[in-house]
Amino acid sequence: MQDIQEIGDSLFACGDGLQFYRRNRYGDGTWHCLAPDLRQPPGTPASAYCIMPRINGPHERAVYAVGQRGSIYFWNGETVRKLDCPVRSTLIDIHVESDDAIWICGGDGTLLKGNHRTGFRLCPGTGLGTTLVQRMTMYDGTLYLAASGGDPFGLFTYRDERIAPVRTGLQPEIADPHFVDSAHGVLWAMSIKDIVRFDGHAWERIDFPGHPPIR
Repeated sequence: MQDIQEIGDSLFACGDGLQFYRRNRYGDGTWHCLAPDLRQPPGTPASAYCIMPRINGPHERAVYAVGQRGSIYFWNGETVRKLDCPVRSTLIDIHVESDDAIWICGGDGTLLKGNHRTGFRLCPGTGLGTTLVQRMTMYDGTLYLAASGGDPFGLFTYRDERIAPVRTGLQPEIADPHFVDSAHGVLWAMSIKDIVRFDGHAWERIDFPGHPPIR
């Protein structure tokens, strides 16, 4: 399994081999497979095998999961179906802004926006070369992207159809971030050995146990 998310009154999980599961908190505690006909059996060739690293959605009857080779799957409360995707890149993360605004990111600098009704399109002004956009979050009306493992890499924003690098003013800047999220009015970003936070006014580097301070 790769990911688990609480959506509405249920837990949804996804994983390797097109596994999709749901557990309702008011039920008997059993995990139910949402798409047994899609599950890939052991021995499926690597060229066809699909790993699904992220599942998310605005409510229990609108749940998305993404994975390799431009895979986008959608659960409507009854069935799972595959949606059209304009790229063949590996898709990594989903950010839910609203029912109509679902963001998806991944390899080759991919950034998509759309929904199951109107479809997904590549966002204008995007394209980060070979970089892998691993995580994203919305903070104060701006989408933040953590891009690593390629060129260029770093923390970026997407606003007004334009990608721009984030300049924190910290010395050194956060390098190769693989995680970004926001909660309670604070934006957090992390790389393997670095944690930074932004409260809307100033950036701060957080020293954490087991590693020398970054200076």
